[in-house]
Amino acid sequence: IPLLDHSARKGIIAAILRTAGIYYFGIGIEPNTEKAIEYLRLAGDNIRALVNLGIVYYRMEVTEENTRQAWRCFESAYKQDVCCAFYLGRCCFDKRVQEAEDYPLLEEAETYFYEAFHDGGEPISGLYLWKIYQMQGTPNKGKEYLTEVRKRLEMMNSAKEHNNAADVLRSFGEYEMALPYIEICLSMVDEEKHPEYLETYAEVLYGLGERVKAEKTFARCMNIYQKECHNRDLRETWETMKEKFSDSVSFRISIPHMEECWGLAKKQV
Repeated sequence: IPLLDHSARKGIIAAILRTAGIYYFGIGIEPNTEKAIEYLRLAGDNIRALVNLGIVYYRMEVTEENTRQAWRCFESAYKQDVCCAFYLGRCCFDKRVQEAEDYPLLEEAETYFYEAFHDGGEPISGLYLWKIYQMQGTPNKGKEYLTEVRKRLEMMNSAKEHNNAADVLRSFGEYEMALPYIEICLSMVDEEKHPEYLETYAEVLYGLGERVKAEKTFARCMNIYQKECHNRDLRETWETMKEKFSDSVSFRISIPHMEECWGLAKKQV
């Protein structure tokens, strides 16, 4: 951290992003959101830093101030790259824009996602457009987006983008649609290096009713997080497991061991 800090203070973007990530995720140390924000602000108007900073604020407690901070970051990034309209669309779609009660959030979301998809080429925006048209009662209008999203992701050949697609569809409750995307994602990577993808897979399996398989996948995910000492992800995934599988005898037996591993991981440097 001292070496990265030295480079970050000189404005080297890679060092800023890496140090902010260490503090935000708690890699080898306790998570510290305020320190992550402090480092990301060193990057000024760098698009990637602005997006990351917006995401940090967006994931914090939902308050008017945090929401406005996230919006400002995303808006600044959007002025430099139209792809970032996606994040403004998310704010509106999730109803996180603090405006008057009659503010047309869904219409605003559609506008931003349309711009991100057509002008910026951001594929995941197409899934939101499909969902918006479903919500508006015009499902046929959105079918073409599902086809186009598949084509774009095939061309991109990106595990991360396939995981993003699966996670978005999971959030819509479309588990069967999400499954092929996360399976393709996992076929492209080493699972040991991407526990976050396993977590998406476990959530999809759970949504499909494959409880035993989901429990085993969550456990694998937890073991990887513990080894890598990603404390924030470890804590959040552990809480998810406790909520979903609290009535499982085999899971309850494993609780003392997993909490011991969690404690050791937090102390690791």
